[in-house]
Amino acid sequence: MNRIMKISCATGIIVAGMLDLVWFLNNTGRLGLPNPGSARLFEKITLILWPSSILLMATEGASTLVSVIIVSISLILNGLFYLLIGYLVLRLAQAFN
Repeated sequence: MNRIMKISCATGIIVAGMLDLVWFLNNTGRLGLPNPGSARLFEKITLILWPSSILLMATEGASTLVSVIIVSISLILNGLFYLLIGYLVLRLAQAFN
């Protein structure tokens, strides 16, 4: 049980970190999404896979330190969210066995 919980938490943090990296590269011009439609689709995918990314709106115009703190909190919250989903899936699987 502990292994599944750790994997789900790590997955949440890794997924959020990769999405944050993609958005950072896109916003700095190093990675351009082909058209506005694909950017909108990727935005929706981000909100589904990284629900706590809504916190990143607070980084607009913030200092670097505040941005790093907010992104870290968002990554941790996403890990906890995935941990909760992993726990619920594990409990459901045990209930049906």
